[in-house]
Amino acid sequence: MWTVWLYKTNIYSSIVDPFNNIEYCPKDLRHKYVCNNSKVFIHIGALTERKGVLTILDAICLLPNEDKDKFTFIFAGKVHEEIKDIFYNKIEFAKEHAQIIVFDIFCEDEFFHDLCYTCDGILIPYKNTTQSSGIIGWAAKYQKKVIGPSEGLLGKIIKIHKLGYRIKKLTPEKLKDSFYYDFSRNNTNYINNNQTNVFLETIFKEFK
Repeated sequence: MWTVWLYKTNIYSSIVDPFNNIEYCPKDLRHKYVCNNSKVFIHIGALTERKGVLTILDAICLLPNEDKDKFTFIFAGKVHEEIKDIFYNKIEFAKEHAQIIVFDIFCEDEFFHDLCYTCDGILIPYKNTTQSSGIIGWAAKYQKKVIGPSEGLLGKIIKIHKLGYRIKKLTPEKLKDSFYYDFSRNNTNYINNNQTNVFLETIFKEFK
């Protein structure tokens, strides 16, 4: 196992980041919220500076005006107080370059399902790359590509499981360029390898 190679000991065991793959019939929200045939990106979960939400807005502001109808960006999750003012100020500028939709609310699981089913791509330009993200499970479930960093654990997970695009030393300019990439359906083995039963089997095996 890779833990033996990395730490030169078999005292550790690697465990997966489990995704609860429940059955749900998602709804397509395009007809309700998207006013054209634009490419739809989502950024979901708690909206904080460390998750790169301001980087996304800066990237949107770099889009040329003639491409305004080509993109829709949906931000869904509570906007943290420390960035609330700057977030909404940037939103006003970003609206000049793309369609912007904000749900400043706690999102129930059903809404997560619907958004992931509806979108073309999922934005995860996180600044903290040393941990995984539950969002990649949602992306894999609905075969949607993510855009994230190339560094750290998160970058490795995206690469190993072929979850989408990785950007080295992510900047607003590079993120803007990635909006034009191909976002056709993305088949990945991530869900099969990260089911809750795999997680539980690993835990119980270690206690036998």
